[in-house]
Amino acid sequence: MQTEIDDESLESAIPPWAEGGILPPFRVSPAHRAGGSPYPCTSDALVRRFLQSPEVDFGGIEQRKSLLSGLLAYRSALRSFGLEGFQWVFGSFLEDVERSPRSRPPVDVDVIGFVQLPQSGDKRSSVIDLFQDQVFRGLLGKESQKTYGVESFVIFQNLYRSDYYIEQCRYWLSLASHQRDTLKWKGLVRLELTSDPTEDALAARTIEEGG
Repeated sequence: MQTEIDDESLESAIPPWAEGGILPPFRVSPAHRAGGSPYPCTSDALVRRFLQSPEVDFGGIEQRKSLLSGLLAYRSALRSFGLEGFQWVFGSFLEDVERSPRSRPPVDVDVIGFVQLPQSGDKRSSVIDLFQDQVFRGLLGKESQKTYGVESFVIFQNLYRSDYYIEQCRYWLSLASHQRDTLKWKGLVRLELTSDPTEDALAARTIEEGG
């Protein structure tokens, strides 16, 4: 697969859409480590790129505002349990679905979280405790989709054997990096999840200002 690369793609945190309105899976080549997906960016960069990109006027900007606000609220809820790590964001939210044959705004944001389970302190230290907590269970799958518009999955980095963890990464990357209906290879985005809410606060202000 050969992808056309321009200066904007190399300079921006998230490259422009490729043909078909999807993120390219890499900037230069699959062998170029620094230029491949998942593309690391801040939550504010994600908002600026997918709320109102300079290259397209989204017909579903209000829906995108709502979904981005939900994503920030979801990240805040994860922090309340002392969880840190990183997230992969993927799905139709990262696509130009408004101008595709589907002609609609995205319906949700798909997120996989790779997080560290708290080991001590006043935060929960057991995955059993977490999954028995109704609030935390509301942060997973279809429940989080109802509340936040985020269909979410969580993988605990410090819980699994290395072979199982690698298998989970393989499965989710394969699933997230291919379009469901066309099977086209596409890119996704990486967000850091830390205890510091500063970056997300900046992103929230950007949403309020309309991008």
